[in-house]
Amino acid sequence: MRSSKPLVLALVLAACAGATPPRATPSSPRAPPLTALEPIVRALARETAAIRGLPFLRDVPVRVESAAEITRHLRDERAPASKESDAEALEARVATALGLLPDAVDRTEALARFVGAEAQGYYDPDDATLVLTEAEAASIASLGPNGYEARGTVVHELTHALQHQHFPGRVTTGPIEPPDASDAARARLALLEGDATLVAMEWASRRRARPLLGASDLVSRVVQWADGAQVLTDVDVPTYLLASAEVPYELGAIGVAKMYASGGWTRVNAALADVTLRAAGVLHPDREPVTFVNVPPPDDAALTAAGMRRSEVRSLGEIELLLLLERAMRRERAAELAASWRGDAFALYEGDGRVAARWTLALASADDAANVVARLAGPIARQRAEGCPRVVGGTSARCPVELIAEGDRVLLRRGR
Repeated sequence: MRSSKPLVLALVLAACAGATPPRATPSSPRAPPLTALEPIVRALARETAAIRGLPFLRDVPVRVESAAEITRHLRDERAPASKESDAEALEARVATALGLLPDAVDRTEALARFVGAEAQGYYDPDDATLVLTEAEAASIASLGPNGYEARGTVVHELTHALQHQHFPGRVTTGPIEPPDASDAARARLALLEGDATLVAMEWASRRRARPLLGASDLVSRVVQWADGAQVLTDVDVPTYLLASAEVPYELGAIGVAKMYASGGWTRVNAALADVTLRAAGVLHPDREPVTFVNVPPPDDAALTAAGMRRSEVRSLGEIELLLLLERAMRRERAAELAASWRGDAFALYEGDGRVAARWTLALASADDAANVVARLAGPIARQRAEGCPRVVGGTSARCPVELIAEGDRVLLRRGR
């Protein structure tokens, strides 16, 4: 999911706030006037700044939008020829080429429906404004679970405002923004959402007189939360998009908790300032140093000779490998195996409306490479049988895809 306007997903923040009962959303929410909301937000901003150890450099204005307005805003932002539209289209082509997203899915439309149904709010860096849904705004003054969760949403989004004020290069678009559909983009999102989620969890934990930050069991409590957190939605959304939405909150929060445990907010701030940070660095900040590998960009003369052009080359990173492995195993086991990632290079080939993928991954050992191939044998076999008409050489009945291990490398070829 693109992160220029990070969004809070309902169940993820419910878990942060510790709200165990089902969320009761007003059928016809009536948001209070801004004059009533703003004092609550200012009070929460003081608490957020105290937890995060960063002062607000300026006030954060508040705006209220309906679910329909948020959906429309997302669609407008991704209008044809816009930067966001180009990014969504690229991410869809990469996911389709890898077999993670069905051919027929309109990724932008699926995201728009999903966000419109599930988002509670977002921080808009374009005008430095906190945006709340009508339902959240209507709940914020409540003394019950709904109000508690709504205030947790505000704390989460105010943390994004702090990130924007102190580390603008990590939040706004600009010359140092990481390339779309890349390891650097995944690292950025996991760091931003992990930071904001941990602050919201600490805010909630203090209300139960059981603070997280500084506790000896900080990391284990965040891991326990992540094990139980998930996004539930009635919207028909591909599994890959849901998993992509969950990872930055869940694994990002664990990674940031590990950073805090070893060096406090100083270490988290250093990570936010490091634009070279890999996703592996967010996920494993407590790991002994490992040697990463610069993998040469894959090239395929046969595809070029057939008129295909190599349109994109980049590293997809450990999180993309994790999302692929989740097709075959539970997340915790997939995460263990994905942690053997040491580098990768992905090439997207395009031509005549079709795509092909070449992905070379360097893993920690030959055993890890063989294990990845063995674990993915089932999903790869299903891909071959299900077909892939948008992939070069594919039809609705078959798909040309192979996954092989060569020493400590894994080679994925999809399309020919």
